[in-house]
Amino acid sequence: MITVDSKIKDHIINDLVENTVEILFPNNSDIATITMDNIVEESMTLKQSICSESTLKFGGCIASEFNISVCDTDDRTFGNNIKGKWIYVRLTQSYLGDYIYPSSTLYPSAKIYPGRQVQEKTWNLFCGYVDKFQRDGDDKHIYKLTAYDYMAKLNQKDGTKSLFEEWQNATFRPLGTVMSDFINLTYHPSVSETSGILTNTFSTNGVNYKIYNFKTRNGHWLLDKNNLVTSGSVLRDCCEMIGVFGFISPFSDALEKKGDTVKGNFKLVYISPTDSPEVYDFYEDLSYEDYIVKGYTDFKWKYGGNLDGKTTEKETTFRPGNTEIPDNETKVYDLTKNVICWQNEDMNTSNWHILNDLYNYKNNKGDPSDITKRFYNCSYTPFTATTDGRPWVQVGDNVQFNVYETDVNGAPLYENGKQKMTVVSSVILSRTLSGIQALTDTLEAKGEL
Repeated sequence: MITVDSKIKDHIINDLVENTVEILFPNNSDIATITMDNIVEESMTLKQSICSESTLKFGGCIASEFNISVCDTDDRTFGNNIKGKWIYVRLTQSYLGDYIYPSSTLYPSAKIYPGRQVQEKTWNLFCGYVDKFQRDGDDKHIYKLTAYDYMAKLNQKDGTKSLFEEWQNATFRPLGTVMSDFINLTYHPSVSETSGILTNTFSTNGVNYKIYNFKTRNGHWLLDKNNLVTSGSVLRDCCEMIGVFGFISPFSDALEKKGDTVKGNFKLVYISPTDSPEVYDFYEDLSYEDYIVKGYTDFKWKYGGNLDGKTTEKETTFRPGNTEIPDNETKVYDLTKNVICWQNEDMNTSNWHILNDLYNYKNNKGDPSDITKRFYNCSYTPFTATTDGRPWVQVGDNVQFNVYETDVNGAPLYENGKQKMTVVSSVILSRTLSGIQALTDTLEAKGEL
């Protein structure tokens, strides 16, 4: 969640005057900023997600999608020079601020309403590249702009060759070191900066987790077009292994600059049930399950198989020595499709990179690693909600919905003089921010028992 003063949040929720959107082209000074003069009313949508599957799956690295319609006017017409350009999108919210007391020098104006001063808050909503810019329907003067953030580029970029070359001489090199080298090959500035967090986690929590005969050394695997990996998928597998989600956020000072820095800020998103939630007392629609999705207690991955691909791979399931997990709970996290988790030989042979170490590591106090905790301490209630749009809310944030109870006829139920209330607590795994003046959030967290 973006840190913002609670008074400003309250003013925006309760005293909003106007929203304005502008689309800037930081790398192209010849293309003027697109303002509200050329933006079709309520046509904006921003889709973001860290997990869109029916069960909780870590890793993330899902590209965000931005859509908006623009139109020709007497002062400006659009051509085909926008496709492929990098953009970032700003939302400015005007709201009624502090009260104004009698004065001989203040008069009503665009910035002053009777008795209140109008203030503004600007949010960087999105940064990415324009993938499509085409006529929207039959009206030849309206165009639909579709853009994706840099994660889409990483998910398209074939990472098999570079991954193969990075690993083929990596015998007994620590995984953290090798991963740092590969992450730097993604050509996204902030991913390289974040690589230290990823690789230090591997090094700290998996002292013996080293590379030997990695699966990419398999000749048939490298040549199999169905098994090619992208830079984004390897990045996702790295995030998945340590129980986090990769996400590109536009909220960065780098957006004020040019060049590669407009590609956004790659960040690691954690599910942290103890973080303060965004509270919703009112909402347009809310549906939620009666059960809670609990975290994972065990891990399953593949191992074995010769380099010639003729020996059948095996699977193993492992439970960390974590005293926080009750003996009667079992929920297995499936890592069998994670490219990095594949082990060449028997996991009990000391020569191989042993995945057990990564999840069984404990500090000098005997406490389980943060990795194990992240997989287990991630309970939430599946839900879907339509609420007022709050730009400071992000995927991965905790939310709380106060549900006021009624009887079968819709009459309020009271207890000790107060209306009975149920609290629904969850986490945002996907969100769609839509509209402009009537800014609306559709929030969601899927999950099965």
